[in-house]
Amino acid sequence: METRHRAAPGQRGAALLVTLIVTALMVLGVLSFTRSADTANLIAGNTAFKQAATQAAELGLLAAGNDIDSLANPDVDVAGRYFATQQFVAAEIPPAGFNWAAAPEQVVGGFSVRRIVERMCDTTPVTDPIAQCSGRTAPAQGSQKAGAPTLQGQPAIYYRATVRVTGPRNSESLIQAAFSR
Repeated sequence: METRHRAAPGQRGAALLVTLIVTALMVLGVLSFTRSADTANLIAGNTAFKQAATQAAELGLLAAGNDIDSLANPDVDVAGRYFATQQFVAAEIPPAGFNWAAAPEQVVGGFSVRRIVERMCDTTPVTDPIAQCSGRTAPAQGSQKAGAPTLQGQPAIYYRATVRVTGPRNSESLIQAAFSR
């Protein structure tokens, strides 16, 4: 008897097709992972710049407090630095037309820190701080005894300091704080 060898059946390429599809999916997965990792790094970098700008603004607020304490006459504007009346009452603070280049500049770790101070009063000179300015009045003090004179405290006037910090990668922070004196 003669044995016949059957020829092996021809490969149809199904395994190759599945392997190519799986490889393509893995490449897409790696690309999307790389993209998300890059995005996360950019977000972390931007957040770090914003935090550094905010920390630099704290030095501007400290300088603004010193500006308030060193005012010779609070009824007189100091060019680019101090306003005796409230300037920014619009929704946009400060207004787009404000000249930040006139404000004093500090350079802190690659960040430019500029500040302005406004006294929260409607008019100048101030003759009645309670009526003309935003502020608070110290509570009445003195004896609780009937008929004893009541001592009225000195009113405190509010000042608003606005600090603008610009830095690398176009990072910018605007910080405001209120002071009372």
